[in-house]
Amino acid sequence: MNVVNFPEIQALFPTPIGIYDLKEKLPYDELFRYCLMLEAEDKAKDHGLVKGEGVSSYNYSKNILDDHRFELVRTLITSQVKHFQNGIGIHTKLSLGRSWFNIQRTGSTITAHNHRRSVISGALYLHAEQGTSPITFRSPLHPYKMSEPTDGAGSTQFAVENYNVTAETGKLILFPSWLEHYVGFVPDEIRCTLSFNFF
Repeated sequence: MNVVNFPEIQALFPTPIGIYDLKEKLPYDELFRYCLMLEAEDKAKDHGLVKGEGVSSYNYSKNILDDHRFELVRTLITSQVKHFQNGIGIHTKLSLGRSWFNIQRTGSTITAHNHRRSVISGALYLHAEQGTSPITFRSPLHPYKMSEPTDGAGSTQFAVENYNVTAETGKLILFPSWLEHYVGFVPDEIRCTLSFNFF
């Protein structure tokens, strides 16, 4: 019997996520305390996507990365975004757009969403205790799957429907702005994320 040699399985249309360790580079306690101070001054309000005990500075008139305290943060993020965009084949010059922080407490969630009208988005954890909720990315292919059995869900890179990236202080996560993501139920702790868009 002849064995037909098929070409190896290839991963077409991969979705890039950049994960960078900036733990040793920034004064996270100081930056986190500043966000808490802005929250106390009522500079962070309710945000439609943050549910439960959480606030966001998304609707505040100032971008958090324009504050002089975040000058080094802005420089590091811009550098990593350039590295990421070159790695995924985007060679157009991108500009920083909106930047804000989210503070979440016990029981809060962030509803699934993407960042429209942007190219690359990201999250830098200013405060994330061990074991807090990860950021979860949804497979962009999932809505198009129709009759596939679910018994192998998650068993290979081709069967992943959701992918969790752990939240840790000092971790920077970059992703294409069209990629849908959310944060599940935050356990008994506080979680502070700096988010931003490049367009």
